[in-house]
Amino acid sequence: MNQAKRKPTRQEKVKATEPKAASPKTPKNTKKSAMGKMLGIAAALFALTYIVYQPAIENEWTNWDDPGYVFENELIIGQQPDKANKLFDKETFVMGNYHPVTMVSLLRDWEKFGDSPQDFHRMNVIYHALATVFVFLFFWKLSAGSSIISVFTALIFAIHPLHVESVAWIAARKDQIYTLFFFMSAWLYLNFREGRKKALFYILCLAAFLLAMLGKAMAAPLPLVLILIDYYLDGKVEWKKQVNKLPFLLIAFVLGYWAIQAQKSSEALASDFSFFKQILFAGTSYLLYIVKFIAPTNISAFYPYPNIPETQALPPLYYVAPLFSIALAGWIFIKAKSNRVLFFGLGFFTLNIALVLQVLAVGAAMMADRYTYIPYVGLAFIPAYYLQKAFADKGHATAKYKTVLAGVMLLFVVIMTGVTRQRIPVWQDTKTLFTDVIEKYDYVAVAWNNRGKYYGFNEKNYEKAIEDLNMAIKVNAKYPNPFLNRGNVYGMMQQYDKAIQDFTTSVTIRPDFHDGWLNRAMTYSMMGQPEKALPDYGKAIALRPDFFQSYFARGYNYFQMADFENSMADYNKCLSLNPAFGQGYYYRSMLYLNLGQTDNARKDAQAAMQYGFTLPDDHRKKLGL
Repeated sequence: MNQAKRKPTRQEKVKATEPKAASPKTPKNTKKSAMGKMLGIAAALFALTYIVYQPAIENEWTNWDDPGYVFENELIIGQQPDKANKLFDKETFVMGNYHPVTMVSLLRDWEKFGDSPQDFHRMNVIYHALATVFVFLFFWKLSAGSSIISVFTALIFAIHPLHVESVAWIAARKDQIYTLFFFMSAWLYLNFREGRKKALFYILCLAAFLLAMLGKAMAAPLPLVLILIDYYLDGKVEWKKQVNKLPFLLIAFVLGYWAIQAQKSSEALASDFSFFKQILFAGTSYLLYIVKFIAPTNISAFYPYPNIPETQALPPLYYVAPLFSIALAGWIFIKAKSNRVLFFGLGFFTLNIALVLQVLAVGAAMMADRYTYIPYVGLAFIPAYYLQKAFADKGHATAKYKTVLAGVMLLFVVIMTGVTRQRIPVWQDTKTLFTDVIEKYDYVAVAWNNRGKYYGFNEKNYEKAIEDLNMAIKVNAKYPNPFLNRGNVYGMMQQYDKAIQDFTTSVTIRPDFHDGWLNRAMTYSMMGQPEKALPDYGKAIALRPDFFQSYFARGYNYFQMADFENSMADYNKCLSLNPAFGQGYYYRSMLYLNLGQTDNARKDAQAAMQYGFTLPDDHRKKLGL
């Protein structure tokens, strides 16, 4: 007798979307087999990730943050002792960030490889591959050993085109570092939850989170992610048991607060738009990040705000998109009980993208590819879970489409890999990078400025440099950097009057612009007008009293004026700030020789050689060296 098909109850529907916990007791042979499989997959993912990104190893430096992070950073390239300890000093902000673990990784690379961008890129790729492994290990543990879920999620993390920026850009080392420790901490937390060696795994989990925060403060949402993990696995949150998250929250709060102070120190927190419009931009960005996960088109290193005046209304997209974002957020909340998979995946994405939605604007870009580095893992988890269900559960709604689903997802991986390989050469050098930005957004002053600086300083093509810097000024006449860089190009062309005009404009736009005051001072010195230079040196030193180069330059300026007492005082200050500055010892040696103090001159000359400065032959002969 045929029985009518019974509709599943609500409880049965919910049950179908619940994750299955790992069995607490597993035979030893099965454990060994699973461990071998897990390690084999991890090794394969590492190798595949490295192969995909191998072209990035041939890339060069860019002038976009790479100088400040590495080859113009005295804490990296200088020879002073205890540089690593200095990087951990709570007052050591680099490019508006406090991330000592990241900076120590760059320091070790410099000590090992020197000025070799290829080796820095190789290390970026290795760190990215290691992060991929920990993404895999986390989802392997979360999904009770599901190869489909863990491999697909890790693969998307490894090869998604919007992650190229985080890997192919040396200055983005912080993304790989903090992500590596972020997923290491999450994986250790799952081990802690299993109940074996709880104290050990808890301490290791907390330590990994601390390292993640010291790699980049964007790791701050991890305590909330751990609570999300509890909900995903248990179907509820027992708040009494969440006391173990308090140390995580404390670390997140303290280092998160310090990250904001670091941003303020670089004046990165700024916006020309009203707070209401920033909310609209945030809502629009949230939706666009999801769209770009599926269809990563028009990828750029810079996504500017709309090119319209503050007083003008925004295009309709910026009013409609936030409504969709709000609706999606509401839907996520509603789905919390009925579909924990969607809630976990979208919740993971939302928690990790929320801090960078530019409600409080940081810089001049509305979005950035690097901000998707961790969040996209949450989005990748959702289709991976349903593919796994299609193959593992014949009664699941997706089972009849499993071949189609597998084909679509495989095709998605192949296409994403191809787009990533096409995107990597864009990061070859400064010229290729900002030419790409200009082709997509020709109103981005930063792109014109950085490419113009590259033409002037790297290619010595002063005509092209001036053209690009003129365009940067045309696009944004309130942006001081192109005036500074054009002034430097005029200086290299020995058109000092024009250089002085541009430096003057730069400090008029931004009165606390240290580089503008310093460069104008040095230009006055080169023009043989040391008296005019002195007030500008004073302004530069007042703005950055710990910058040794300013004292060095002013010391030589005093030397030109035959004011040997002040010249000596500045050289002494310069060398107290940077005791390993070889050129500084040479110039003080010349001053000592001029004062008839031959023994002191000889000691400084020897110190200059010790710290890598090559003495001119005539100076060596005068001192009998």
